[in-house]
Amino acid sequence: MAADGAVRFVPRPAPAPRCGRCDAPSLPHRRTRRVLGRLDRSPGPVRPSVRTVRTAGFAPFPSSPPSGISFVDPAALAKHVTELDALGFQVHFHALGDRAVREALDAVAAARSVNGFRDTGHHLAHLQVVHPDDVARFRVLGATATVQALWAAHERQMDELTCPSWARNGPPCSIRSVICSAPAPRSPPAATGRSAAPTRQALHVAVNRRAPDAPEGTPVFLPEQRVDLSAAIAAYTAGSAYANHLDDTGTVTPGKPADLVVVDRDPFEGPPEGIAATRVLHTFVGGVRVYAAPDA
Repeated sequence: MAADGAVRFVPRPAPAPRCGRCDAPSLPHRRTRRVLGRLDRSPGPVRPSVRTVRTAGFAPFPSSPPSGISFVDPAALAKHVTELDALGFQVHFHALGDRAVREALDAVAAARSVNGFRDTGHHLAHLQVVHPDDVARFRVLGATATVQALWAAHERQMDELTCPSWARNGPPCSIRSVICSAPAPRSPPAATGRSAAPTRQALHVAVNRRAPDAPEGTPVFLPEQRVDLSAAIAAYTAGSAYANHLDDTGTVTPGKPADLVVVDRDPFEGPPEGIAATRVLHTFVGGVRVYAAPDA
């Protein structure tokens, strides 16, 4: 995008390998070009990522062991995260249960207390249950909440496995609570992780708290956790770019690459129940069209 606000498409010099199922450049090639482009432009270090997987909760699960297990001992986790943070690693936590979320945040807090605030961008994924006492800590610690909005609806797994575990502690504070937590400098409150479903379906659930294909009469899941469409789109664009240290993209701003999608309607104009029906007509990566719908 040029400084005058006009979008100018600049062809890339080398043809991209094509996907075997369509005419779009292969996703690994697009990602590689994006990463290489960032390395060419950025004076900062490459930030490798380390993952931990955690499902422990405070309330019992309808399974054994009753409250889940910590995959990494909390004291050891704090030590490891502090060391990784000092080396410039970004730690990616998978934390579904509220105890797992707290232990992950405690580890980030330990790293902050020893190393100070560094631009390592640690983030916690999934966050199906977040204890109310921990919501504001994401902002305080500069940790990004990477949520999957598609899961925030009544369906079999949610109703049979997740909801029963709230019997003692009550329902969780989740997506809206994290987004609306106390402000902190620079970092977006939330980013989003991708599932196999199209992004439009996740946006639909974030706003409506019902699955697009939910049977008639399905109740809204925790309606107080609804997110407005603007916040949901920001999480899927600017928030996700921030979580991946791609500060040169994520918004339509002069000077940033033209990474854009063109859709068949203005989702803000229609009823929220129609968000999932939004169709992508064109996708541009760095100003190059990499997808076009057959009828576009």
